[in-house]
Amino acid sequence: MKKKLTLAISEEVIEKSKRKASEMGLSLSRIVENALRFFADPEVYCFSCGFKFRIKEAEMCPKCGWYICPKCGACGCSLGEEGAKVAFYMRKTLMEIFNQA
Repeated sequence: MKKKLTLAISEEVIEKSKRKASEMGLSLSRIVENALRFFADPEVYCFSCGFKFRIKEAEMCPKCGWYICPKCGACGCSLGEEGAKVAFYMRKTLMEIFNQA
């Protein structure tokens, strides 16, 4: 069941988003719903085995601060220097999207 939601968003952001969504064949409703779904219950992929898991169901590594994959046991410690750098900046990007930086 779908429910209407009223949001106050900058006109410029709305117009740019409508154009981009149209180019991609998506609706703004779908984009917002997916963002809110991720915000409420984030799922990530393991850096090592690719298994998708909910972060609320995973433990955090005390050494690196990344979630431990419930399937293979890998965390950020298993990444090399370049991989860790990529993961760090990707995580930083997501945090900025959700204004948690």
